[in-house]
Amino acid sequence: RELNQIDLAWSTLLNRSDQGSNTTRYNGQAMYRRLIEGSGWFYGGTVDILRSNQQNLKLRLTPAAIAGRTLVHTNRSEAFLWAGVDLNREWFLEPVDNVTDQTSTEAIIGSSLSIFHFDSTQMDTSLVFYPSLSQAGRYRLDFNNTLYLDLWGDFYVSFTFYDNFDSQPQGDTPKNDMGVTTSFGWSV
Repeated sequence: RELNQIDLAWSTLLNRSDQGSNTTRYNGQAMYRRLIEGSGWFYGGTVDILRSNQQNLKLRLTPAAIAGRTLVHTNRSEAFLWAGVDLNREWFLEPVDNVTDQTSTEAIIGSSLSIFHFDSTQMDTSLVFYPSLSQAGRYRLDFNNTLYLDLWGDFYVSFTFYDNFDSQPQGDTPKNDMGVTTSFGWSV
């Protein structure tokens, strides 16, 4: 039985428009889990990286220490919950009130569900809640849902919905950075 697990994800969204504003979004996550043999419990860490001009973020870096429990682990699905503490470091594209960056401490509570049928279908869903411990009333939510379908041969399509919510964004930026993406590809 494996005792160490590393999950990595990266997405890039670039949208150029003659009629409206351009959108640039880079988002990455890494999670390390060290399983405690025979118990279903684990400990580890996560790092989230976000750059979003929709939320005036040049960079948000969020490393966290976590502990959690695997609820389901079969050959077709996996579900787990975790909690911990993170350090949220943000640098802004445009300063507001002469503020160019800020640091805060947050709790982190997350859940993840993966359902898969090898070589044909996979659905990954995650929801992470970040209540601030150092900024009164601030909280963030990250939601991601991806559906991957193998159409024929090595050709596939995937659909992703994401929502990054901040209850107290910097300046007058929107509270939500959300979108839907569709990808077509060929795997080798």
